[in-house]
Amino acid sequence: MTGGRARFSSQLLERIWASSELPQTAVSLRQMCQFGAHPNPGVMFKASCFILQELPIRLAYRIRELESLPNGLDKISDVIEVRNWYTQSFKELHDFSHDISTKHGMLFQMLNEELEPQSFEEKSTLHNLKRLLYKDKELDHEKKDINTSLQRDRTFIDDGLIVPHVHSGKRIHSGLEKRSRISDKYYSALPAITMEQWSSNSKDFYQFWPKEILLFNSEFYRVLQDIKVRHDATVVTLAKGVLKWKTTCQQNIVNDSVQSFLDRFYLSRIGIRMLIGQHLELLKSSLKSHNMNGNANVGTDEEEEDYVGIICTKTNISDVAQDAIDSARFICSEHYGLYDAPKVNLLCFPLGRDKCLSKDIEFMYVPGHLIHMLVETLKNALRATVEKTVCENPNKELYDLKFPEVKIIISEGLEDITVKISDEGGGIARSSLPLIWTYLYTTMPNDSQRELIEENSELNGSSALQPLTVPMAGFGYGLALSRLYARYFGGDLKLISMEGFGTDVYLHLNRLSTSSEPLP
Repeated sequence: MTGGRARFSSQLLERIWASSELPQTAVSLRQMCQFGAHPNPGVMFKASCFILQELPIRLAYRIRELESLPNGLDKISDVIEVRNWYTQSFKELHDFSHDISTKHGMLFQMLNEELEPQSFEEKSTLHNLKRLLYKDKELDHEKKDINTSLQRDRTFIDDGLIVPHVHSGKRIHSGLEKRSRISDKYYSALPAITMEQWSSNSKDFYQFWPKEILLFNSEFYRVLQDIKVRHDATVVTLAKGVLKWKTTCQQNIVNDSVQSFLDRFYLSRIGIRMLIGQHLELLKSSLKSHNMNGNANVGTDEEEEDYVGIICTKTNISDVAQDAIDSARFICSEHYGLYDAPKVNLLCFPLGRDKCLSKDIEFMYVPGHLIHMLVETLKNALRATVEKTVCENPNKELYDLKFPEVKIIISEGLEDITVKISDEGGGIARSSLPLIWTYLYTTMPNDSQRELIEENSELNGSSALQPLTVPMAGFGYGLALSRLYARYFGGDLKLISMEGFGTDVYLHLNRLSTSSEPLP
């Protein structure tokens, strides 16, 4: 439903409110890589159970905040549409894990919510899966939680939220939700005996892994894929709503409360998309692992072996930077009608470098995040360079202009990899520096910005297969979002301007991969 509140049951809204009171669980880049390039179905099943508990909590946080936005922003139709998407995704995840009329719902409830099996077949399945997937200490922790809840009238978790206890293995639903202790980590290794048996019987894929696990993973993949597609247009749709709100309130820039909300919302969205994208790719990789084990003729791509989900364990930052340079220069040439965009000079300084410069700097990162940040910052540098040169040479034809080059310097340190992007595009006035991190701030005319957002919103809504156009400028989201991408894994994005000459942008990337998500 577009532009209005969709019909959701009061019971669902109560569950969303209760979930928004639970703590989120941060995941580090290194933990996401523990699965390996080809995880097995068992470890992916346990990870799916974690996702089924974590994603609804993160969605609930954002739904609750979208319900209480200030100054009438929560009443804008595009904002309501985004909230409906989040609510629908929460519902689908909740139904998948709680609907005991389905096999996957019954399985999740028996393993994670202590629902008692009703038949001998269910008891046998539950016993076999626990023996196959969970270590003794995980099951002991689970039993300890049950015994504690049976001895007391109420159980408390760290933040003071009262959690209803269990009687006879069945939950008392009082509108409050709790996180299961058996799936409290994204990556949880299988018992050593299971891995030994799987190593010696890896070709008997369907005989070794229970069909319940394979069907669960397959169905969950479909649900996650639908959710991912549903939220593809979130950034553009919310931008459209905020722009309408700005126009209605006659504000040139968003105020501090809305700016803070957008920072929290988009940082959370990066985390949600990261978890969904990573899990989808890992589920696909687990299927490839089956094909490889079952067919000796199936080869592996060496480049694929460097990927764990969407994370590349050997991200060559020089290669990614060169791709970003090519993309940004092409966009610049198309936008201004240039035969050749300003040149970009790329220099790399690896740790412990010799006299000769090497371009081999590799570290664990998400290439998709990295190229997004580099393209956005490069577009700004190229745009400033072209427009300053044109302004200083009003009597020259565009094709006769000579542009100063943009410089990229990449330096590898013990903790960070730093990318410095320098241009001679005239810099930014000191009074304007705070505005560059403000959402929807752009030097393009307001009408052009509105048309651009409308155009991309229509493109995204018309077909999931049709890619968005990449504008040279105009959204007013480039730097603000890029800084959030950098901060997501412990880095940062900073800008220093020399008005009248040019701008230096510093992109700091955490190469240790140990920091966890900064959950808003």
